[in-house]
Amino acid sequence: MKLISIVFFLAVKWIGVCCYTSAKNNRDSSAVCKARECKTLGYIVASGMNKSVNPCDDFWEYTCGNWISRTPIPAGEATWNRFVLLFKQVKDKTREILESAGKPTDFEMMGKARRWYRSCMDTGQREAVGIKQLRDIMENIGGWPITMTDRQWAETKVSWQNIDLYYGGLTGRHTFYSIESGKNYVDLLRYKIMVTKASLPLAHKLPIEKKKFDEKDRGAYTKLIKNVAQSFIDATRSPISANRISHDVNEIINFEVKLSKIPLGRLFQYPSIEYVTSHYNYYFGASETAKVNVTDYIQQIYNFGNLTIASSEIINVYYDYVNDLGTLLKDTPMRTIVNYVHWHFVSDFIDATDRRMNNYLLEFKRETYGIRENRPLWEECVGAMHLHHAVAPEFIKKYFTNRVKDAAVKMITSLKTTMEHEILEANWIDDYTKRVIIRKLKDIIALIGYPEWYSDGEFMATAYWDLSITSNYLDNIFSWWRFIAGNKARQLRSKDTRTLWYGDPVTVNAFYRIFLNNINLPAATFQLPFFSPDLPDVVNYAILGSIAGHEISHAFDPLGIQYDENGRFRRLSSNFMGNYIENAMCFDDQYQKYGKNDRIGVTTLHENIADNQGARVSFEAYKSLPQRQPTEQKLPGLEDYSTEQSFFILFSSIWCSKATPEFISKKAMDEEDHHSVHRLRVIGTLSNMEDFAKAFNCPKGSPMNPQSKCNLWTRKARANHDLARRMWGNSG
Repeated sequence: MKLISIVFFLAVKWIGVCCYTSAKNNRDSSAVCKARECKTLGYIVASGMNKSVNPCDDFWEYTCGNWISRTPIPAGEATWNRFVLLFKQVKDKTREILESAGKPTDFEMMGKARRWYRSCMDTGQREAVGIKQLRDIMENIGGWPITMTDRQWAETKVSWQNIDLYYGGLTGRHTFYSIESGKNYVDLLRYKIMVTKASLPLAHKLPIEKKKFDEKDRGAYTKLIKNVAQSFIDATRSPISANRISHDVNEIINFEVKLSKIPLGRLFQYPSIEYVTSHYNYYFGASETAKVNVTDYIQQIYNFGNLTIASSEIINVYYDYVNDLGTLLKDTPMRTIVNYVHWHFVSDFIDATDRRMNNYLLEFKRETYGIRENRPLWEECVGAMHLHHAVAPEFIKKYFTNRVKDAAVKMITSLKTTMEHEILEANWIDDYTKRVIIRKLKDIIALIGYPEWYSDGEFMATAYWDLSITSNYLDNIFSWWRFIAGNKARQLRSKDTRTLWYGDPVTVNAFYRIFLNNINLPAATFQLPFFSPDLPDVVNYAILGSIAGHEISHAFDPLGIQYDENGRFRRLSSNFMGNYIENAMCFDDQYQKYGKNDRIGVTTLHENIADNQGARVSFEAYKSLPQRQPTEQKLPGLEDYSTEQSFFILFSSIWCSKATPEFISKKAMDEEDHHSVHRLRVIGTLSNMEDFAKAFNCPKGSPMNPQSKCNLWTRKARANHDLARRMWGNSG
C-alpha cells in the first residue's frame, strides 16, 4: 500500500473529550513508532476514522465511519472487513509458496500441493474436459433423469439408493445422511458412530453455509439448475422439452424445501446398528423410496478407513431427522429423489469444471449475495487446494518466527494471569468455586502457530502418502474427499489428545475446544495488521489480545462454565449458578435493548459474553505489563490519543466491516453463527467498560457510558436460584 503523508487536525467539539488536548499538548515525536509496520497500520486505522462523530455516542461509527463510506466492497466479495483482508493476504503468501520452484529438501506432500494447485490453474485442460467427466460418471449409474427422455430413463431406472451409494464410493459423502465419528460422551477423548443430517446442495459454495432454503432465492435457483441441466442436455442432444425441464426443476426444489425444514431433533444412543436397522425397516422397509440399508451406508464410509463395523456396534442417531426423512422419502416419487441425488452430486463440482459452469454459479451468487465477479483464478485455486499442512511449514518458516511465537506465548500467559486475578476479586464467588474455576483456567492449553508434529521429520515425510494427486483437477477433488473420509473413519478407533489441533496454521481464525479445554491460535492470525513483535504492545493486546481473550473466555461462558478442565460436565453450587446466571442475563438484557437487530439475544449470549470478557481481560493485561512506560510509542496518526484511547480505537478498528444488502439479509437468517453484528461487538463491549468511559471522558448516561453495566465476574448480582434450577437443575 502506498503511504501518503497525513496531517491530523482534531477539533475538540465536546467538553467530554478534553483528554485529547492533554495528549496533544504532550506530543513527543520520539514517541511515535517509525517502523514500516507502524506506518502501515497507523494509516489504515487513522484514515478510517470519522472524527465528526462523538465517540461517546457511537464509537463504532467514530472509528470505522470513513472506512465504511470510502472503501468499496471488492467485486468478488459479499462482505469486506479486516479478517477477510488478512485471509486474502495469507492466500497471496500461500500462492507465492505454491508457485515457487521446488527444493530438494521439500517433503513429498509439497509436490502434491503444487500439482493440485497447477491442475486447478490449468484452464486449458479444464475447458477441454468441461462437463464430460461428470456426465460419464452419471451415465455409469443410469444417468440424470432431467437430461433424459422418458424412454432412456425407463430403460435404466436405477434407484436413488444405489445412485447414492455409488456417489458415496466416489466421494465418501451421501445425499441425506452424514455418517461421522462423533463424540463418545462417556469417554470424551474417544468416538462413536453418529448418523446426522447431510448438507444441502451448494452448501459450501456460498459465502454463508446453506442450511435452509430461502424462498427469495427460488427464481435464481431455478435458473441455475435449468442452466446446468441444459448444459448436459446440449452435450447429448437429447430432445427434452422446456416444460419437462421446468417441471423436474420445480419438483427438485420443492423436495429440497421440505428436506431443509426437517430439524435434527433429538440425539439418541442405540445399543447396536442392527437395532437401528430393524427399527427403521419396521416403519419404512416396505416403501421403495424410503427403504435404506443402514448397515451398507455405515460400512461404506468406514471402508475408507479399512475398518469393519460389526452390527453390534453402538451408534448415535438423530432420531427425529431420520424418522421425518423416511416419511418424506416415502411420500416422494422415485424420479424426483433420483433427480435430487444427481443434482446434489453435480452441485459440488459446478466451479471445478469449465468457465460456462462457473458463470452459471456466479450469476446465482450475484442475485443472491450481490457478488459481481468471480475472484481471481489464483485465489480460487489457493482456496480450493486443501493440502494446508503441506504448505504451512514453509509459511511458518517465512512468516511465523520464534520471535513471533515467544511474543504470543507471553501475551497468552498475561491474559490468563489477568483473568485469574479478576476471578479472585469476584466477591460473590465462594472460595471453593474460585479454586475450581481457576484450576480450569490454568489448565487451558494454548496451541499457538502450528502443531507439535511439524517437528517430526519422519511423520512429515509420510504425510498424505496415500493421497493421489494428478494433473486432473476433478480427480484430485475426488481423491481428497476419499482421503478425508478415511481419516474421519479412522477416528472411530483413535483417541484424542489435549494438543489436538482444530483447523490448520494458514487459517485466519481462533478456536476454543470445550471437550479438550484448549485454544487454537493459527500462525496465519499472527500477521499484520493483527500482530507483530515490531508493533507497540498496545496494538497487539488491543487486536489479537482481545481475540485470544475471547477464546479463553469461552471456557466460562454459559456453556463452558458447565464443564471442567477435562471436558466433563460438572455441577457447581446453586448459589454460584444463580449469581452467575444473573450476571450472564445482564448481557442478554443489554443487547436486546439495542433495538431492531436480527442477531441479538440468547442466541448470541455466549459470544457477547466472550467479546466483553475478552476485551476487558486484554485491556487489564496490557495495563499490567511490567515493561509498559508512560512514553510508549504510538502509531502515526494516533499521536493525539493516549495509549488507553489508542487501545480502544485499535480494538474497534478490527470490526470495521461492510457487506452487500443481500449478504446482510442472509446473515440475519444464519442460525449457525451466534455472533452479534460487528457494530454491536464494539459498542456493546466498550459501553460495559468503565476504563473506556474514563479514557474518553464520556458523560454518565451517554450511549457509550450507560448507568448500568455488565461484567461476568465483578458485577454485584442478586441470586436467582429458581432460574438456575430451571436451566441446570439442582446442584450442591
